[in-house]
Amino acid sequence: MDTNQLPAPVSPEQEDKDVVMFRESLNIFQDAPNILKANKKSNMGAKAGAQRILQKVAAAGGKMTAELDEQAKGFLIKVSTTLKTMKERREPFTQLATALSRQFTGLEAELDIASKAPNDITQIQGLRNDWAKFCIQEAERQRIEAERKAEIEKEKARLIGWVTQKIGDLLTGYLFNKRQKWMDSFNAIAAEGFDQSAENLKQASTAFVRTKLGEVLRYELPVFPKLAEEQINTARIKAHEDYDFDSWIARHDQEMEELKQSLIERLPALRQQFEEAAELARLAREAEKARYQAQLKRQQEEEAARKAEEQRQANIARANAQERKRLEAEAAKARQEAEINRKKREEDQQRENERLAALQAENDRLENEKLERERQEKEKLQREREAAEEKNRQTAELTTSSLIAGTLFDQAAASLVDDGPESRKGYEITVLHPAGWVQIFQFWYQHKGCKMAVDKMASVKLESMKTFCETAAKDTDKKSGERIQSEYLRYELDVKAVNRKEKNKEEA
Repeated sequence: MDTNQLPAPVSPEQEDKDVVMFRESLNIFQDAPNILKANKKSNMGAKAGAQRILQKVAAAGGKMTAELDEQAKGFLIKVSTTLKTMKERREPFTQLATALSRQFTGLEAELDIASKAPNDITQIQGLRNDWAKFCIQEAERQRIEAERKAEIEKEKARLIGWVTQKIGDLLTGYLFNKRQKWMDSFNAIAAEGFDQSAENLKQASTAFVRTKLGEVLRYELPVFPKLAEEQINTARIKAHEDYDFDSWIARHDQEMEELKQSLIERLPALRQQFEEAAELARLAREAEKARYQAQLKRQQEEEAARKAEEQRQANIARANAQERKRLEAEAAKARQEAEINRKKREEDQQRENERLAALQAENDRLENEKLERERQEKEKLQREREAAEEKNRQTAELTTSSLIAGTLFDQAAASLVDDGPESRKGYEITVLHPAGWVQIFQFWYQHKGCKMAVDKMASVKLESMKTFCETAAKDTDKKSGERIQSEYLRYELDVKAVNRKEKNKEEA
């Protein structure tokens, strides 16, 4: 405010009234020392009288009597009269002092921005308060709107990430299933029709037909409740448009071509395996045939030996003693030779059985090697598939994180919105129902009242409790405000614009 301005002119009527008041005040103030002296004398006299009454009571053993009660009554009546006289003496002074004080405080009140009396000053402060409140509410509205948009964008990012990973997993599954089918078909090649199977493998196409993507990419979206159908479709289309299908098709063709060439390179070894297996089978058949023939021959020889033995025994029975002795010697020799032949046949049979067992073991070894090779191929393919799926997941996470990072920048920019002039923010509680006062008391008691003495609690008013709850609702640097969640109370933002002189700025 410009202090060099001249004071406002004063009307003659107002000037006379003020002059009279000040003239009267001079006379009263001049008499004030005498009034104060008289009142002090009255005060001291009353106190001395009180001491005399108390001394008489003490002399009576500290007990009242009818006579003492009458004296005390008379004394207190005199005290009341003295007090009235003292007030009458000082009233002109105190009334004038009050009137003079009101002259100053009235002028000050007209410039007090905290005054509840409506005037131009408080109206301007009210305009500032309303503007500050509007700025805070507008900044909060923009922040909430930015958060809402950011959440939608995050949801879009999560959807795009999900679709990106789903596309990758479907394409990965298609490629590895196809590779597995080719390997299964290769492992299923038989010796019969080998040349045709080999030719089919050599003529097989490894190129992926792009129009087949529609058949591969079939999936159902999970629920994204924050997005409208149009937003879902837009995000889904973006995920498909951004996916690098060309790179995947090139990788598909390369991996299938490499697989094809590796299978073709294994054809000679597979043919050799079939030839070895066929040779083993031929040898096994021959060995089985030889074993059967040897067994048949052994049976025939044993039958012939048995009949020869029977004939010798019959001849021995008919011969005389000298002839019997010769025949028995021949029979013993024949039996010895038969035993030697039997042992030789058993040894031959044992060797043939061992050869057959060796052939069977070789067949089993080849079959086990084939099964083990197929198992290792499947495990290797599964590991490659898991690695590819993990890469799909990481790619999707990177896509989601990148998109979310963009929304965070937008959200951070929204948080920089100017929230208006410097102000003090708080809340005013409006009680909508008597039950709200009960909740206010409960909150106050739980946070403060329970720590107070009983006599102190009795003096606390409900309005003070409401003020405590309003203060508790404020947000500070140390903690967030705490509100009573109730349908009977309404919290309203209360904003007071601060009128603080800024540093390093000239006064208006």
